[in-house]
Formats: sequence, C-alpha cells, structure tokens
Amino acid sequence: MVTEALIEEVRLYLRDELNTVSFVVCRLQDSSKFMVEEVVESYVNSHRQCSFSEMLFDRIRASGAPETDIYKRAGIDRRLFSKIRADRSGKRYHPGKPTVIALSLALHLDLEEAEELLQSAGYSLSKSSRSDLIIRYCITHAIYDLFEVNEILDRSGESAL
Repeated sequence: MVTEALIEEVRLYLRDELNTVSFVVCRLQDSSKFMVEEVVESYVNSHRQCSFSEMLFDRIRASGAPETDIYKRAGIDRRLFSKIRADRSGKRYHPGKPTVIALSLALHLDLEEAEELLQSAGYSLSKSSRSDLIIRYCITHAIYDLFEVNEILDRSGESAL
C-alpha cells in the first residue's frame, strides 16, 4: 500500500529533479491508492532517451557507412535488420544483448558510445561478467572485427556473440 510518507518522498524527489513545486496527487474514487499524474508524466518525458533503433540509425548515419556494410560486419541478416528498422515505425522489436554488441563493434563505437547504445536497449557491459569484461577490453583496444572478438571469447572459455 502506498503511504503518505512514500508520496512525500516521491514529491521531494521530483521537486529536486524537476525544480518544480507543482505536484498533482489524486485519490482514486474506489481505492485508497494514489495516482501521481502530471509530475510523473513530466519526469518521464524529461528523462526519456531515444529508442535503440533511433540511436542505432543516428550512429549509422554519423558513420557514413552504408547500412548493408554495418549489418554484414555485425553478422546480422537482412531480415533481422529490417525488424530493427521497422521499430522506428512503431512496431516494437527488442534486440538481444549480443546483437547490440555486434552492432557496436560494426560501427566501431568507443566504450562510452557502445554503453549508450546498449543502455538504449536496456543492457550494459557489467564489470562483474567475464564475457562483458572481454568485450570492454576489445572495444577499448579497437578490436572491432566480430570474428576476432568471437575467437577471443571462445579461447577465454566464453560464448561467442
């Protein structure tokens, strides 16, 4: 159950985050629960980042490379790439972490850019994961060839992308 104390904590957090004093809390007619309306919507809108596909295609445009080169270097077939492209038109496709890593390598992203792309899909490179540390190593040492990265992973006892 949502308590008044929790609502107050949320109000203070949002005030600090949004620099606003307006806070709209409504009691639902048939319930003792609260619904935080405008401030939550404002918070979401001000903190939301672009989607994975938006970020990916921005990176592809910035690279100047043809899309076909990128998805081939990433070891992705045309059909999967089309699903990713369709996400921009409202259809939801959620790529797997290996796909996002492969695309990061194909785009020759630095570690910060790769982390941003991974985060846009809901992933990260964990410092507690052996395979993620190997991927971090490869990216920071400009080892972008998917076959080389997969060989390093395999020789280290980890699954290939």
